[in-house]
Amino acid sequence: MSQLSPIDPLLLSRDLAEMEFHALASFNEGGSGVFWSEAGGPSPWEMHPDCDEMLQILEGEVEVEVLPLDGGSSQVTKVGEGEYIVVPKGCWHRQTMLQRSVEHYLTPGRTLHSLVPDPRVVEQANKMQSHIRNGFGSVRAYVYGDLQTLRMVEAAFAPVEIERNEMGEKAFHIDLRIGDSMLVLEVSDPPYPEGFPGSIYVYVEDTDAAYKLALAAGASSVAEPEDKPYGERQGGVKDHFGNVWWISTLIDPGLAETK
Repeated sequence: MSQLSPIDPLLLSRDLAEMEFHALASFNEGGSGVFWSEAGGPSPWEMHPDCDEMLQILEGEVEVEVLPLDGGSSQVTKVGEGEYIVVPKGCWHRQTMLQRSVEHYLTPGRTLHSLVPDPRVVEQANKMQSHIRNGFGSVRAYVYGDLQTLRMVEAAFAPVEIERNEMGEKAFHIDLRIGDSMLVLEVSDPPYPEGFPGSIYVYVEDTDAAYKLALAAGASSVAEPEDKPYGERQGGVKDHFGNVWWISTLIDPGLAETK
């Protein structure tokens, strides 16, 4: 059996720099320790997915803000010298030092951190989107085309290529990001026999510039750019494969409002 020597965490804190953590014990990916800080805060949010956490105030006074798991309003508790608080497992929390304070913590598990205003919102969004590839929306345009289609899209819309998979000789599945949206291009030369033309609506910063770039890349005109009664300037082109690309820029938000 091991024998423990007496430890005075408050005395240990005297030799620490501000916010320097002195570990007293380590276990279960966490541990116990002591630190001190001058008045200030709040600290970044933290959460312990595997365990409760005990915070004991050895000196000073601390305000502990806890976000309930049920999504309710935050709960703020003042913890004074000689008092402690137990933060439940899975609850995001942060601290504000109301004066110079020394704190002893017991955290027998992992610690996660967050700088967003309410980490629960991000957690919920991640849960809702867990079935969707990262960075992709719920709906994507899926367009067939040939190599000239790809060249026209690259010239007119300056997409960011996210992924390209070779499906055969001169045949590619390409994921592109245009602005905040994702587009799939099934490109082959000759075109896939099951492929058929579609119609795509793309917002750009400058309709006229994108329209001219598309024509220069081999597209044909469907409609020259003009101001529309719904507050957009719009033009249209048809690529070599037959897809129609409507190109638009919002120019009058007032006219675009839903009546």
